[in-house]
Amino acid sequence: MDASSKILLLVQEDKTHINPSDPEAQLVAEAIAAFQVNNTKRVNNLLIPGITMVGTFPRFYKIKVTANLDQCIRFGQYPETQTVAYHHMPRVPRSCSNGMRPLDNCKLVL
Repeated sequence: MDASSKILLLVQEDKTHINPSDPEAQLVAEAIAAFQVNNTKRVNNLLIPGITMVGTFPRFYKIKVTANLDQCIRFGQYPETQTVAYHHMPRVPRSCSNGMRPLDNCKLVL
């Protein structure tokens, strides 16, 4: 795999039906899968950026996936160290109901 075929950014649409406002678990699972695909040269960790979309509203993430977390998942073990996903929710009026539909919200987010 060359550098041009690595996964550099994850974009996750909300596919949940039970809790439609929280696609974070899906994004973390995809970040771990991206680490496995990208890890042809063995590295200790990768910081993987991601975006989730709930309706038309984006949330931005940084997920640090470590080789230890990858190994624990592969062997069905619980990792000893905590994995933290940092997120940023742009502050816009009525983000849940309007998302990026109003032009002013688009300008604030982008």
